[in-house]
Amino acid sequence: AVARAKRIIKGCGDPKPENLVKHGVRLVSGAGHFLDPHTIAVGEERLEAEHILICAGRHPPRLSFPGSEHTVTHVEALQWEKPPRRLAIIGAGIIGMEFAYLFTRLGTTVVVFETLDHILSKLDEELRDAIAAHAIDLGLTLHTSARVEHIVPSEAGYLIKANRGTE
Repeated sequence: AVARAKRIIKGCGDPKPENLVKHGVRLVSGAGHFLDPHTIAVGEERLEAEHILICAGRHPPRLSFPGSEHTVTHVEALQWEKPPRRLAIIGAGIIGMEFAYLFTRLGTTVVVFETLDHILSKLDEELRDAIAAHAIDLGLTLHTSARVEHIVPSEAGYLIKANRGTE
């Protein structure tokens, strides 16, 4: 999968806006909102499509606890040639949970640490509870209300200390 993704990306060339336009991509800027499942309004313009993919972009935050230099971002994890045996994921938002599911399906033992008292904080409570139950059924370990304080190398890989207090 990684090799295929690299071939596709290499074939795309430089993603500068002018190159995207040259290859038939129509760029639309501005604040938009859904009018229905197949229509988005951006200003006065209406855009319709059978399938709409929203890619808002995101830059991973820099972690500031001792040992954070031992971590990688989700972008870097996509470059791994094979999945690790064990993986700790810090943050149970959309990207963290996507990667937890991905690596679990690839056979990795996954532990997720989330500072908040639940995963997927921006989702409806009923939905996030169902996703958490499904994740646990798949074998993921979820630690909520768990702020990672430091990471240290150990004989088994890395040791993660997390505070499960209320601060």
